[in-house]
Amino acid sequence: MIQKMKTYKNKILILAGLFLFVLMIAAYSYIFYHPPLLWNGHSFNEDNKKVILNIKNNGIRNVEIIDVYVNGDKVTKTVELGISYSGKVVQLKDEPGYDIVFVSNFKENVIHPKADNIYEAMEKNEPTDYGIRMANNKPIETITIKYKYLGMTWEFIKTLS
Repeated sequence: MIQKMKTYKNKILILAGLFLFVLMIAAYSYIFYHPPLLWNGHSFNEDNKKVILNIKNNGIRNVEIIDVYVNGDKVTKTVELGISYSGKVVQLKDEPGYDIVFVSNFKENVIHPKADNIYEAMEKNEPTDYGIRMANNKPIETITIKYKYLGMTWEFIKTLS
């Protein structure tokens, strides 16, 4: 009788472990195939040496930007994170009255998940849109953003044409 109970408990533990393993694989697969950071458009100057990449966080948690690479080279001095509080898209040029803040230390700021209701976010003075503004001495062809989401490191790559 005791032997049967031990066997039954072992089967339950094995099934529970297998269920948790499958659940973890499914969650990881979902996150892997649905990255949170998405491209929302871009604008650039005539020689493609200044670009703003509009991005949004479709995830459920904050995104932390680790590094930005332009044409494969790491850049920090000429990269700024633009944060809009007005519901307007972050522009390449500073526009008066748009309530957009550019911060040069993008690593200290996070990209919050996209607001469900943009008007409520504006009333609460929460960010409504984000953009990464960068400049380079050569035309910008590719932009790579390394970021952290849910403890994992991700890469977002955008090729401009």
